[in-house]
Amino acid sequence: EHNLSTKRTKQMTKKTKSKSKQSILEQDITGYERYFEDHQMKTRTSNNTLVGVGILDKAECINILTKIPIKHKTEIELLSNLYKCQFLQWYIELKSGFNLLFYGYGSKKQLLEEFSDAYLRDRPLLVINGFLSKLKIKEVFIQVISGVNMGVKPGSRETLEELTEIIKEYFSDPDRDVQCLYIMIHNIDGQGLRTLQIQNCLSILASCPNIYFIASTDHINATLLFDQDRATKFNWIWHDITTFNHYEVEPTFEDGPKVKRRKQQELNIKVAQSVLSTWNANRRRMFEILAKHQIQTNLLQQQKKPRQGKGGAMKSEDIGMEHDAFYKACKADFCIRTDGDFNKFLSDFRNHEIIQSFQSKSGKNIYFIPMEVEDLKKVLEQC
Repeated sequence: EHNLSTKRTKQMTKKTKSKSKQSILEQDITGYERYFEDHQMKTRTSNNTLVGVGILDKAECINILTKIPIKHKTEIELLSNLYKCQFLQWYIELKSGFNLLFYGYGSKKQLLEEFSDAYLRDRPLLVINGFLSKLKIKEVFIQVISGVNMGVKPGSRETLEELTEIIKEYFSDPDRDVQCLYIMIHNIDGQGLRTLQIQNCLSILASCPNIYFIASTDHINATLLFDQDRATKFNWIWHDITTFNHYEVEPTFEDGPKVKRRKQQELNIKVAQSVLSTWNANRRRMFEILAKHQIQTNLLQQQKKPRQGKGGAMKSEDIGMEHDAFYKACKADFCIRTDGDFNKFLSDFRNHEIIQSFQSKSGKNIYFIPMEVEDLKKVLEQC
């Protein structure tokens, strides 16, 4: 027994000596030698990937954000009341020929809407949401020309510069019916308004003495949009209105919180119902075929998931319909006669973003309606 204990102690001392030597060697190895030494060691990689991480849906994210208690609520309200005391000053600055540009941390949308309700309620006011990613300023200008009744019927042929000139000439005419126009732009630095062409056209309108601009900006480099010529035409008075309010509306269209959003924007129920009501029965049946397929596929997937131990709602992209299957179903229902009818109807749906598509891994086109199953059922009830 004594011999065994002595052998064990000798072995232990050898191990400790070898470990101490290794630690000394590790301390001596520096620079590129340590780099190669570290990369020779085996590293364990986790099986967890970012793909498997559950990402919040947009609706869930908004629901959670609304439940978060507001910090410093009293101070924020006092700050908001302080800005409201400046409403008269802002209005006087507008009537003096200046345009107003507001900046600062926090959403400024609610405060500017309160300003317009207080001083611009009975005046012609155009509100442009610059944070909309799919904003088309040309359509906005056409609506202005048609709404004010300028005696011109603009179409798609006119360029943005020509539409701008029509509006400017009207408000420069002393015999006009509408004396002035107030344009409020939430996020004039939004993605849909950052091009030089749009900024030049907006600055031309801002230089008109009877058109008044009230705009807000959130990007830290927003001043780069205005060179010397545009800054002169805009004739801004800058106001810092740091509100510390949450961005409740803007992030749903801009790259705000990292929430799970569809590759294509989800379709609104009212939009779908209004568009379908104007189309013939064949187009509506084509929509009904795809909608029922998505509802049925979602139901089958939900029945399989409890067995697999998984939950959650299916995405509309995952329950879409392949091109050939969709075509055959429409042909069998007699809502189309030829390939031309199918492509024409499909083009109309895609132009209105009611039906969208993507290419699968196998290279096949998958068509789907970007709506939740419950919303699809509501639309089908009205068809």
